[in-house]
Amino acid sequence: ENFGLKIVKNGAVELVVEKGKFMEIWNKITFTAKSFSGFVSNSNFYKQNNRYFGNIVVLVPSKKFDDFINKISEFGEVENISVNSKDLSGEYVDLSSRLKVLESQRDLLLSWLSDAKDIKDMLSLRSELDKIETEIEKIKGRMNYISFHTDFSQITISIREKGEKPAETPPIIRRILDALNRALNGFVASIFVIIIVLAWLTPWLILIYIIYLIYRRRKQVSKETNK
Repeated sequence: ENFGLKIVKNGAVELVVEKGKFMEIWNKITFTAKSFSGFVSNSNFYKQNNRYFGNIVVLVPSKKFDDFINKISEFGEVENISVNSKDLSGEYVDLSSRLKVLESQRDLLLSWLSDAKDIKDMLSLRSELDKIETEIEKIKGRMNYISFHTDFSQITISIREKGEKPAETPPIIRRILDALNRALNGFVASIFVIIIVLAWLTPWLILIYIIYLIYRRRKQVSKETNK
């Protein structure tokens, strides 16, 4: 049986729009998806630092994929377009063959079940039949998924409003800041090492001091005794 090619084609577009035009472009993309016999499957947007950001995921007929990309590219400054395709024809053929085998097994089990007289045999056949029917449903689900995504392409559109880019730090200033940062990190590391060493030595220093005091006391007592 000839199923034709089963190629899943998806894409992503990053758009930058003029300040204050976000909602207008958002609505235009939604309308354009419908006009291309597609629909919005997911969308979200938010406001940060007085600028709008958002993502719209649309599904359009695969045959209109390129036309839709070209159309929405007119709505703003395109920063990036990515397209990826995956050929699932081989998997679809394998699934179809597997489905036929399972359906034949199911029909055979049904005929045996209708003729079964023994309860034990009936239960055993029913159990095996349930397993096969579960597998059939899984295969059909996967085949439907492949067919749908072959017919419809998913396109994710990321939109953001224009904003001023932060001023770039001059190279000489950047080098000075990097040097200061390294020096500060080195100083902090040195202090940390000193603290660790002192923490390790403190018990020994205390013990040595106690021994010294005992020695000094005994020496003093010895002198007084000799007098």
